[in-house]
Amino acid sequence: MESNNNSQIIIGENLENSKTIINLLLKGKHIFSGKEYAELKANLDFYSKIFGLMDLDLHFHDMDFFYLRKNEKNMASSAKSICLFFFILLRRISIIENDPNPDLTRPSGFEKSLMRVEGLSSKDRALLEEQKIYDNDGIDKVIRNMKGLGFLLIDEDGERIIFNRPIYRLMELSSDILKEFSQKEEGEEE
Repeated sequence: MESNNNSQIIIGENLENSKTIINLLLKGKHIFSGKEYAELKANLDFYSKIFGLMDLDLHFHDMDFFYLRKNEKNMASSAKSICLFFFILLRRISIIENDPNPDLTRPSGFEKSLMRVEGLSSKDRALLEEQKIYDNDGIDKVIRNMKGLGFLLIDEDGERIIFNRPIYRLMELSSDILKEFSQKEEGEEE
């Protein structure tokens, strides 16, 4: 059925998981696998228009996953905490492995102990404290939040974190925050 009206929503035939897909995305999760991913990819126009009605943009990332984005200039503090945490973790992994670009999605993952407070530099601890992360419980809360959003998995023993493909979006967000932070510091120096 063709239509000249771009706002008309044409309902596809296979929308068995629509409630789950909509709920996952509205909760801030990333969809990168499974039947929800297949359905979302097959009915992209339908879902894009549904979310458009809610003033949300459905995005497909180059690294093969979907997420929602609202046009807001200021990021929520939990998003900044996650990005800052990720930036510190990425820097620690790079230093420990002597590799400026470590493979983040490797199946073996990374030791969760990399981010224990006692192993962090005073500068890293100060950065986390600015985001009200003072101890290992705070770090564990950020890790659980990242897991809930689909950025990572925690192994059965709870000792390793394994990043999912949506981690590449987090890399982009972290880069944006670093730019914002450096511009803010430059403005304060003038």
